[in-house]
Amino acid sequence: MLRYYLIAIFASMLLITFMNFIAGTSFFYALINVIIFTAAVFVVDAVVALIVRYLPKKIYNPFKKIYKVKTKERNFLDKIKIKKWKDKIPEMGGKLVGFRKDKLKDPTNNEYVLKFMQETCYAEVMHFWSIFLGFCIIFISPALLSVSIPVACVNAILQILPVWVQRYNRTRLEILYKRNLQTEKKLNLKKAENDNNNTPHAL
Repeated sequence: MLRYYLIAIFASMLLITFMNFIAGTSFFYALINVIIFTAAVFVVDAVVALIVRYLPKKIYNPFKKIYKVKTKERNFLDKIKIKKWKDKIPEMGGKLVGFRKDKLKDPTNNEYVLKFMQETCYAEVMHFWSIFLGFCIIFISPALLSVSIPVACVNAILQILPVWVQRYNRTRLEILYKRNLQTEKKLNLKKAENDNNNTPHAL
């Protein structure tokens, strides 16, 4: 849900402003700088999203090793109870690229499931690079590290959560994809047997 992220962002902005105020900066000056750096990190995230979307599609093959979730990572995701809170992470795919990832609409259609998996790869790469590139805002004004670094850290936290969600969801999508393949194979075999039984045999 978008409102949870907005609450986290505004609460963080107020906290960073208050911390700078306690350190001796005027409240208004601190608030203005927090707003500027927050806007800057949004711009960085938007540019990263745009670049990622225009990279070659072969990069986002969900069966590549880099996208595989190992047992230790799955255990970690289960330990942090991601299943309970993952739906509270905002999903913007429907508005930005016309593909919603908050609901599985056609679970028996493997073409759709594969597209879903690819979209999780897009989102994962985008959020992953935003974690690190968000720290570029410190170069706007090195004298204001007390603002830029906390803002970049908040951005990193808000970016890593959807990375985990994409990886968690993709493991389940892959299971569904393979199950659909098995079901399709069985149906094809059964159809082949029926066609064979219905074919007239020479006496």
